[in-house]
Parts: sequence; C-alpha cells; structure tokens
Amino acid sequence: MYDAISYSDNIMESCYTTFSTEISVDYFEDFKWYTIPENLVYNIGYMWMDLVNYYFYTPATVPYNDWAFFVFYLSGDFIFRFFYSGT
Repeated sequence: MYDAISYSDNIMESCYTTFSTEISVDYFEDFKWYTIPENLVYNIGYMWMDLVNYYFYTPATVPYNDWAFFVFYLSGDFIFRFFYSGT
C-alpha cells in the first residue's frame, strides 16, 4: 500500500503536466464538433488494443503483476484518445 501511495505525487504531476500542455483552454476554444469522430478514426487501432488487452489480461497474467497500474493505464489511454489525435 505504501508503494502505491508513494508514487501518487509523481503520477499526478505527470498527468497534470501532460493534460495542461496538450489539452489546454486554447484546445477547447478551438474544439470543433467533428473532433471526436476524427480522433476516433485516427485512434481506433489503439483503442481496440486497449479493449483487447483489458479483456484478455488477468491479475495473474498482467505484465509485472501490477493489475491496478495496468487497469488505470488502459482506461486513461482509452479516454485520452477521444480528445487528442496526435496529428
């Protein structure tokens, strides 16, 4: 439990920095109605792999035996791809 909590500062700082630089107020001011469908088309392969990995891995077979990290990593990656395409 201590190890999980000890990384929360680093994780929160990284999440905040990434979110505030990549998806800032300027991003949402320029947000168009077609952005989410465009991002879905661009990221569909990555999102599919997130779903497949979440479906097939179990706590016993997940890499490094860290199920909590794996679940939060996949769900965060999946949700972030709705808003950011990388193009």
